[in-house]
Amino acid sequence: MSNITADVRYHCRRQVSLQTSSIAADVRYRCKRQVSLQTSGIAADVKYHCRRQVSLQTSGIAADVKYRCRRQVSLQTSGIAADVKYHCRRQVSLHTSGIAADVKYRCRRQVSLQTSGIAANVKYHCRRQYHCRRQVSLKTSGITADVRYHCRRQYHCRRQVSLKTSGITADVKYRCRRKVSLQTSGITADVKYHCRRQYHCRRQVSLQTSGIAADVKYHCRRQVSLQTSSIAADVKYHCRRQVSLQTSSIAADVKYRCRRQVSLQTSGIAADVRYHCRRQVSLQTSSITADVRYHCRRQVSLQTSGITADVRYHCRRQVSLQTSSIAADVKYHCRRQVSLQTSGITADVKYRCRRKVSLQTSGITADVSEQTCLHGPLCRSPAYSNLQSLRLQSELIATEVW
Repeated sequence: MSNITADVRYHCRRQVSLQTSSIAADVRYRCKRQVSLQTSGIAADVKYHCRRQVSLQTSGIAADVKYRCRRQVSLQTSGIAADVKYHCRRQVSLHTSGIAADVKYRCRRQVSLQTSGIAANVKYHCRRQYHCRRQVSLKTSGITADVRYHCRRQYHCRRQVSLKTSGITADVKYRCRRKVSLQTSGITADVKYHCRRQYHCRRQVSLQTSGIAADVKYHCRRQVSLQTSSIAADVKYHCRRQVSLQTSSIAADVKYRCRRQVSLQTSGIAADVRYHCRRQVSLQTSSITADVRYHCRRQVSLQTSGITADVRYHCRRQVSLQTSSIAADVKYHCRRQVSLQTSGITADVKYRCRRKVSLQTSGITADVSEQTCLHGPLCRSPAYSNLQSLRLQSELIATEVW
């Protein structure tokens, strides 16, 4: 490996434009990556600049996601210094008639690496700091839920990368420390952990212009094992994602299933996190129907000598938008319970939300309130009686689920 040089360069552009009568989704990004590896001086440079913009607008719903990333990696064996700096901004804005959700965060990352001499492997020592603010405002006819938190995260990481071209094997191992500080009206919670991570990912991308179909499939497994004298933490999850985009009927389906289990045990500390998520997105222009369904379960249990924190919630959301009868249905049911107890501090947060929105142009308007029928003679119509029966059935189904 005295005079071995490997260069990888690629430039990609992806543009996805999906527009219906009132639905528009645009995805645009441009990536440049250059990898130069030379053993004479063992120098590797990675530079790329990405921009992504997602715009989804319906009659009253707008979601915008914008971020810009820059990454520069410089590795030299003379002093063996590697620096990684990037700055990210993300803004998500979702506005409906009475619902507004804003998510904003700003991240900065700096990585510096200096050792005395490394040949085949790449090792670096990094520190990451970021500052996040999140504000969620949900208002309905009589329900208001506000969630605000301010967090700072600091962790210390070591990463080892081994890349072999004979079999093209890449292993990533790192060691990190995380501190989480959450402050509300007199409550402070700190979480510190030390972990090692190993993961292996495969991704396949198929893009055909004859039928304009793009498929993205990848399979990822992640295992985190942390063991010290009395500390053990295991994280295992399995994810599958399939994206199918076809212009013949202009249908986009996204399905994925994730499982994550986190087990952290010390002498008196146990934390378990388990959740199972399914999401299906179907968008068709033949009848202009958009359905979003997902089911999530999350359970967090953290116990110390005198500290207990439990977070459990179960969410279902269904969104149906059709122009044939101009019907839009939004149904979700959420429960969240947070219990935090210390020696003398107890904080409980419990809320339950139900929202149903049904719009039809046949002459009947149904809302969350008891006044579901706004037109007197139409209250006795068969369509309204059918709507009432469907509403009762949905409530019975929701009761059976819980």
